[in-house]
Amino acid sequence: FFIISESPELLRTAIDKSVWCRTVLRITDTFKTADGTYDLMKIRGTANSVGCHVVILPEEISDRYHTDYLQRRLVGVWTTAPDTEYGNMAAILSGGNGMITKDVTGAKTALNENFDKNTMTRQVLIIGHRGMPGSYPENTLEGSIFAVEAGADIVENDIYITRDGVIVVMHDGDISRTTNGAGNVESFTLAELKEFLVDTHSAHTDWRIPTLEEYFVEWKKYDKDKQLFVEIKSGKPELITEFVRLVKEYDIADQVSVITFSQDQIGRLREAFPEMSVGFLTSGLVTGTNEQVFKSIIRSVQKLETTFNHNLDGIDKTYVTQLNAHGITHWPWTYRDQGQFIQHFLTGINGMTTDYSNWIGDTVKYCYTGEGLQTTELTLTEGETLENVFRTMTYSGTDKAAGEIRIVSGDCITAEGNTLTATAPGEAYIFASYKTAIVTKPLRAVSDLIKVTVNPKPPEEAPASTETVDDGSPADSAAAETPADSADTNAAKDIVNIPAEETNTGKVVGITAAAVAAAGVL
Repeated sequence: FFIISESPELLRTAIDKSVWCRTVLRITDTFKTADGTYDLMKIRGTANSVGCHVVILPEEISDRYHTDYLQRRLVGVWTTAPDTEYGNMAAILSGGNGMITKDVTGAKTALNENFDKNTMTRQVLIIGHRGMPGSYPENTLEGSIFAVEAGADIVENDIYITRDGVIVVMHDGDISRTTNGAGNVESFTLAELKEFLVDTHSAHTDWRIPTLEEYFVEWKKYDKDKQLFVEIKSGKPELITEFVRLVKEYDIADQVSVITFSQDQIGRLREAFPEMSVGFLTSGLVTGTNEQVFKSIIRSVQKLETTFNHNLDGIDKTYVTQLNAHGITHWPWTYRDQGQFIQHFLTGINGMTTDYSNWIGDTVKYCYTGEGLQTTELTLTEGETLENVFRTMTYSGTDKAAGEIRIVSGDCITAEGNTLTATAPGEAYIFASYKTAIVTKPLRAVSDLIKVTVNPKPPEEAPASTETVDDGSPADSAAAETPADSADTNAAKDIVNIPAEETNTGKVVGITAAAVAAAGVL
């Protein structure tokens, strides 16, 4: 069962009272900043601090940008459907793990009638396992950069702490498998480790063992969507202290989450940095009947207040659906078989750890308006045509104008391909759909629901009059007959007859300005 509340303290109490109580934090205006936006890192930190597993976003931020931001940082998200005819579509397209709606039947209808098979309404996140060891030496900074460029949303690395207290990136406790040295990694100083070369059997013979600090320096250069999963391998308590210090020094908590097999280290991190997101790495839990399996999973993640990062055992559509229904996000590891990767991708897993981030590079992950990912409204004028309304973004970062516009409601617009025409004043709702593929399997990517407002066409202004008004005054009549004024009047008439510009607005402005100038007013 779930308990939903806007009170973090109540949710903390509920979790402490019952191992079966799943908790959901309802987000309110208390998370708003002075400029009216929501503090998403405060939302993440509050949820993690009280062991909460899901947050409910209010209508105003139930969109793809806000949802994706939190999901990348290991927060499960339920969105809120507006109580309108298009509300369910807005909630579905926001990409949440679940949705709150007053019309469940309508939500199912919207899902079935508006989306083709294998439509990715929520992006499946790709985690580069130790970088991209399918092509480059593992756990190297250089290899990790290649993983991001190839298609990874997140890069996973593994950490130990040296004899002189520096956190280094290395998978094995012994350095002999991946370097030209030998010995326990934590028995060396950093200077000693830097003498060794990484993977001398490859073409990259000058790569060295990196520090976590070097990763942080590099990751600060990226867009904040690019994340790091830092796997704690060492059991030493001092590693937690140094890790927290580094994260705070580099102000990089918004790009870092922790994963680990060690329950002791999870406990220490919860005390030292309760706001940090943590994933529990495990295997062997997906055995037995469905009821037994889910009781085992709930006990584990509930006790540790983590996501569920199991190996590849037992994954199918029913299993993934049940995890989602329990408010548990799932991040399995490690995909090395391409067929299995494609099959599991299509079940809608939250994130997939793979040695081959390049498998996904050409796949489009979402569509968005040309105005930007945070834009959910467009304004046009009656009669206006807007081309290239939507763009697509691939996992490897290729951005191009593309997408098929689909009209959800409103008869004030027409659409052909990626072109939108405003035909009458009013409001309409649209989204984009784009046919892509994961390797050879057809897939569709979509956008947020976009509100389109069509304003009436402004009335044309009448040209300024250049006629002389005769009020019968002798002085005025005499003045009107002077050669200079007569010349000005003729000049004005000549300028008015100049061919107008093609746009109506240009015509009015051009004629009016010319007439006024010729009459000597300017």
